[in-house]
Amino acid sequence: MVKLEDVYRATGDGLDIIKYYYPDCVDTNGSLKKHFRMRNERTPSASIKKYGDVYKVTDFGDQGKALSPIDIVMQEENVRFAEAVAILADRYDVTSDRLNGNVN
Repeated sequence: MVKLEDVYRATGDGLDIIKYYYPDCVDTNGSLKKHFRMRNERTPSASIKKYGDVYKVTDFGDQGKALSPIDIVMQEENVRFAEAVAILADRYDVTSDRLNGNVN
C-alpha cells in the first residue's frame, strides 16, 4: 500500500505537487516566487513555506490556512483523501513494489 509520506518523498516533499497545480508559483528561472496566484485575483496573495518535512501553501487572500499538497489535490480534483493519494501515486509512479525495491 502506498502511503502519503512515500508520495511526498517522491515529489520533493510535496513541492512538485504544488508546482503541478500552481505553475505560477515559480518564476522563469525555476525559483519559488514570494507571492503567486492560486485563484483568479488581482494581487497575488499565496505563498509556499516548508512546515517540517512538507511544503504547504497559504493563500492569505482566502482563508489564510496552510494547505498541504494532499489538501490541494483534494480541493482541485474534488476528491477524498484515498482518491487523492491514488491520483498522486499514479502521476508520480509511486507503487508499493517500487518502495520495496522491486523495480524491473
